[in-house]
Amino acid sequence: MARLFDHPLKRKARFEAEYAGKKVLDVACGCVKFKGATGLDYNVRSYMPSELQADVTYDLLKFPYPFEENSFDMIWCFHFLEHFQDLPKIMEEFYRLLKPGGKLIINTPHFSSVEAYRHWQHCHFFSRGSFDYFCEDSHEWEFYDCRYKLTDSKIFFDDLTTALGISLVANAFSWQFERRLSWIFPASSVYFELEAIKD
Repeated sequence: MARLFDHPLKRKARFEAEYAGKKVLDVACGCVKFKGATGLDYNVRSYMPSELQADVTYDLLKFPYPFEENSFDMIWCFHFLEHFQDLPKIMEEFYRLLKPGGKLIINTPHFSSVEAYRHWQHCHFFSRGSFDYFCEDSHEWEFYDCRYKLTDSKIFFDDLTTALGISLVANAFSWQFERRLSWIFPASSVYFELEAIKD
């Protein structure tokens, strides 16, 4: 489906061009693997073309993942973390795998989206501030074996809601939007770009 406005899939296309030839890990890639990435997932969907299949099948709840530390320039993580109970553990594992300055891209259903509740395996709900705890400008990051810098975040909506100006309001005043208006104008997803800070 064509998108009129900024959307995570439009950003994906830009990143695929930018990171061509670099080391990218697509975690829980499903059947929409990041072009040129190493796809990591529970299973291979044999009915899909090989370029869309996972390259490595692995239990995503088992650590460490089967890669050396500092292996990847980017980790692409779309619609996986809402299935995962131990968020600090996965953030620490992503940090281990990223090169210094490597980028972690996350997209999950926003807590106000019906999609956040529809799948029976979803056990986490995310807001725009959900990853602040792992970032260097929060005193909380010291409790975890990882340190990130948040370089971008955005609450996304469908095209109609965006055309009505709700996206502008929600992203300019996310604290107020999420507490007062998000159930009237539900978002579709919440997106983050984080950079691994390593000395």
